[in-house]
Amino acid sequence: MLSLVLRILKKNGRSCAILIRLPKNQLTLGEPILFSAKNAQDCILAAALASKIEDRDAIDTAVIEALKDQNTLKAYKQAKFVPFDPVSKRTEATVTDSQGKNVVVAKGATAGYR
Repeated sequence: MLSLVLRILKKNGRSCAILIRLPKNQLTLGEPILFSAKNAQDCILAAALASKIEDRDAIDTAVIEALKDQNTLKAYKQAKFVPFDPVSKRTEATVTDSQGKNVVVAKGATAGYR
């Protein structure tokens, strides 16, 4: 079985990791490992926000489907999106929440994250 670990980081320092497994050609999320994130769904939400939702690639689809309430995504507007970069090995997005606060989320490698 192929496995991949996504490291999720919000700019405010909350972080977690999600193991993604590939049994029988179907991506699934393992239970998130919380470093400083509040809970598993907070971690998955950050990963979903660091996705280009309409693209629905395999990893993004697995992450979005793991959200218990996908309607929570409607409370955010993606202001900026940086697609996966093979050099930095991550995807990054700036999103605005319902109170107008900007949040930066990253999915992938976080070494050297600013």
